[in-house]
Amino acid sequence: MKADDRGVPGLIPKLPRSPAGLFATTALAIFAAEALVMIVISALPKDVPVLTEAFIDAVLLTVVVVPVLYFSFYRPLRSHMAEREAMEKGREKLIGELQSALEKIKVLSGLLPVCASCKRIRDGIGWVSMEKYISERSEAQFTHSICDVCADRLYGADARTGTGD
Repeated sequence: MKADDRGVPGLIPKLPRSPAGLFATTALAIFAAEALVMIVISALPKDVPVLTEAFIDAVLLTVVVVPVLYFSFYRPLRSHMAEREAMEKGREKLIGELQSALEKIKVLSGLLPVCASCKRIRDGIGWVSMEKYISERSEAQFTHSICDVCADRLYGADARTGTGD
């Protein structure tokens, strides 16, 4: 997974082996270690103290099982946790970006009292132009031109075509 990937719900990194496979690997390692211990102990003289046999058993079991546990459990889990942490950081970054985007959004909603004649809007203090009201409450910007109906009404039909005086 790339470091800049964002956390995506449903994408959880998988461990390289199934739990049953990990259990079987561990059980096989313990079995092999005990078989090795039995071979070594049977080769020892009969007068070796029980404490020495127990120490040999513990050392051989540790020497065989610890590497298996390291390569089967610790390394894959460490890698898995690093991937999860990277995903969590990506998710937190995405949440922050979405929250900042949400803060920037301004929404006009509800009923607006609009003058039927001049189209000014009453804002609680007084009447303001529609452009000012909307610009103060959103990210909208205005440009002005004249529509065909108003051009006809104000300047006549010839103003649109450019054939007037």
